[in-house]
Amino acid sequence: MNIAEKIKAVRNRAGMSQQELADKIHVSRSAVAKWESDKGLPDIDNLKAIAKLFGMTLDELVAEEDHVSCTLREPFLPDSKPDDAVRSRWPEAVRIDRMYLQHDFGLAGRILNALTFGWIGSLWRGVHYAECYTDQYYLVDNFDEHLFVRIHGDELCITPLGRRALRSERDTFRHEGRTYLGTGKIKLEH
Repeated sequence: MNIAEKIKAVRNRAGMSQQELADKIHVSRSAVAKWESDKGLPDIDNLKAIAKLFGMTLDELVAEEDHVSCTLREPFLPDSKPDDAVRSRWPEAVRIDRMYLQHDFGLAGRILNALTFGWIGSLWRGVHYAECYTDQYYLVDNFDEHLFVRIHGDELCITPLGRRALRSERDTFRHEGRTYLGTGKIKLEH
């Protein structure tokens, strides 16, 4: 997959039009169309802006591999309630599930967790707590695709997943090597 195909793929996975991408990185829609049709290449500053917008490194964006993984980052006001922010961002969603990160320690991690005492144990459990309990996680069923949403500090991190179904609140969901458990649905307005 070349740069033109990669830009088009990440834009489509994020559900953006060419104009929306152009507005976010401050270029014209015709520049985006030119890049996607392989009639020109973005300069290094525009490549950096595209990579940052979709949560990719420059290497991931320009690599000749077929796998495309992107995470769109949007501002989140820490004063607002996470459920309300997600509900207002996707008002037409079919379903929104709250998710909980179940830390996958693996055998070595479980042994270390059981054997650590004192300040080392406190540090180990602190890392576990920070990773599992400070961020909010959601799975959004947005008609034709699912989105994995993580609220981290002052950012909404949105990862398009394609078509994936969550059958009940008790189902598990794996994403990037981690397991998430459904803890309940958000009541939708419609």
